[in-house]
Amino acid sequence: MTARHSSLLVLMLTLCACSPSPAPSGRVYPGDPDSVAVYLEYCTACHAAPQPDSHQASDWPAVLERMQQRRLSKGMGLMPAPALAVISDYLQQHAGAAR
Repeated sequence: MTARHSSLLVLMLTLCACSPSPAPSGRVYPGDPDSVAVYLEYCTACHAAPQPDSHQASDWPAVLERMQQRRLSKGMGLMPAPALAVISDYLQQHAGAAR
């Protein structure tokens, strides 16, 4: 690989890391790519991940609790506490406006 190709590759990776993260469905989710990855890992196990702004910040804790119970009922086990914290923070940071 030439120096020019290496520089171009570094630039492309940098730009990709700074852009909103696309989900496998092609939908784009705002925010930190690492948080989006955790969100999509757990929240697409049973259904398409909703956009974070589909609920208000105050609604997300109850939604996540329902999803934990649903995971148990499907024999999937609970989301680990660190992942749940990342997902909760992510959803609340990008939640919809109060109605």
